[in-house]
Amino acid sequence: GQLYGLNGHELQTRIDDALESVQLADRRHSAVKTFSGGMQRRLNLVASLLHRPKFLLCDEPTVGIDPQSRNAIFDYLERLNREGLTIIYSTHYMEEAARLCSRIGVIDHGKILALGSLDELLTRLPFEDEIIFPEIPATAKFATQLKLYGQLDTANGTHRFRPQAGYRLSSFFAAAEQAGVPARLFEIQRPTLEAVFLHLTGRKLRD
Repeated sequence: GQLYGLNGHELQTRIDDALESVQLADRRHSAVKTFSGGMQRRLNLVASLLHRPKFLLCDEPTVGIDPQSRNAIFDYLERLNREGLTIIYSTHYMEEAARLCSRIGVIDHGKILALGSLDELLTRLPFEDEIIFPEIPATAKFATQLKLYGQLDTANGTHRFRPQAGYRLSSFFAAAEQAGVPARLFEIQRPTLEAVFLHLTGRKLRD
């Protein structure tokens, strides 16, 4: 803080507030070398914000840390954003971007492939819903029929069906009933940011 001209009561007040926000107040007199990785990550965040910048760049701040530390960081960043701080958040974890970011960019090989709100990015998908059901003998014939009406992917014992434009869910369930497949086997999911990312960048493994 002193590097940015902060001293005395003002610096102490900011330290107290920040440590409380990231749940480190009870360790304020501990040596940093005794902190876990998650605690050190939270302390890094505190140190970078003591001078109250207008802009914060977070480069994968939650890699390799425990769930409690992740949640503390999320809560702190959301609070700072509500108070007016602009944050650019880089992550490979789609659920983090979906939770934290009001505007999301999908970047691949250094190029921005898509940019917008989560709802705007979801419109880039050629389907509106995903229907998930188990790969079992009772669904084998029905799954083969579905390939005529959309994209069907099967992996790890699970079918994922993405209907083509215009194919109604009512038609799906009518066909399932006719095939004797019980409705309790199906789970309907809204498209996810991960689905958008894979649609735009492909499914090929990266080095």
